[in-house]
Amino acid sequence: QRDDILLGLKGAKDDDIVIISDVDEIVREEKVQEIKEMIKSKKDPIRLMLKMYRFFLNRKDMKMDMWPLAYATSYKTLKKHSPEKLRTKFPYQYSMDNVGWHFSGMGYIDRYAYKIESGAHQEINNERYKRAYKLIRWAKRCRLVKIDETFPKYIVDNFKYFEERNFIDNKLPPNWKIRVFNKRQKSHRDNLIAERR
Repeated sequence: QRDDILLGLKGAKDDDIVIISDVDEIVREEKVQEIKEMIKSKKDPIRLMLKMYRFFLNRKDMKMDMWPLAYATSYKTLKKHSPEKLRTKFPYQYSMDNVGWHFSGMGYIDRYAYKIESGAHQEINNERYKRAYKLIRWAKRCRLVKIDETFPKYIVDNFKYFEERNFIDNKLPPNWKIRVFNKRQKSHRDNLIAERR
């Protein structure tokens, strides 16, 4: 599926620069020029390290501080290998830190469960991975951070919009509520939003 990216690049020139990332992997605009210069100096391809956030825009994953699967390359190098190989199997010599953000599984528990149900990793599409109390615990292991100028300008400028749609965490239950929820949790999808208050 990822290799079909090449279909949309017909007519590209060998020295054109291609940045490949998933839709939730966002490269900072101000880093693009640096990326171009690195690739033109023969540092090709480059692994782009993105700050990792889970469940909410303001929950920073501290176990995986940087997400390593976005990259930039010349079209010539992309043709020689493949988009999928460069993402998952290529032995990178060059990388650039803090290039952007990976916002994974945003929108609280119900949206995360939907992501599991419709995503590529169907091996985790079961009730064990979708139980609300487990997802809340996982989210609480991520550090709560302030939305500030280090975030994309669009998020800062539209803070209220994202807050109203549960993309900003300000309502996760305290630990004792998680324990209570754990005891009465049923393996049914309807319970995934039961503790959202």
